[in-house]
Amino acid sequence: MSITTSSSSSPKPGGLESVKYYVFDGEDEDRWNEYSIKTMAFAEAKGWNKGLMEEGADEKSKTSAKNCLTMSLTGKAFRFVNQTKSAKEIWEALKDEYAPTEEEDRYELEQEFKQCTMESNTSNPTDWFNMLDEINARFSNIEGGNFSKSEDKLKLHI
Repeated sequence: MSITTSSSSSPKPGGLESVKYYVFDGEDEDRWNEYSIKTMAFAEAKGWNKGLMEEGADEKSKTSAKNCLTMSLTGKAFRFVNQTKSAKEIWEALKDEYAPTEEEDRYELEQEFKQCTMESNTSNPTDWFNMLDEINARFSNIEGGNFSKSEDKLKLHI
């Protein structure tokens, strides 16, 4: 799976600064997990992750976080961007919409987990294990991780 990127350039003392953003359009909800992980990693690397997560973050972090969300969201997902909302409010609204957090999401994930099988005997088993881990990570968002699969359940599935 690839994710679309967008870039922008701005003047900076000594030259231009170019920034790439991971783009999320909200059309394929399965891409939320990848987008959220990459956006958080980008935020941590740039030092403004508190702007996404904390109300009491400094203004520079809040502004940088909101600018990243504004530049990286498009389509359906862009509707969450509003001038009066903080980056934390936008981020929380996106998580509420796209991260599996409710009972009905659990049943969908259970089906996805049950149907997750290795495509053929010649397929790479690492790809399959990674897919099972990714589904299990999405279970951790539901009711504080109460529905995450134990190592034993993962082994039984395999």
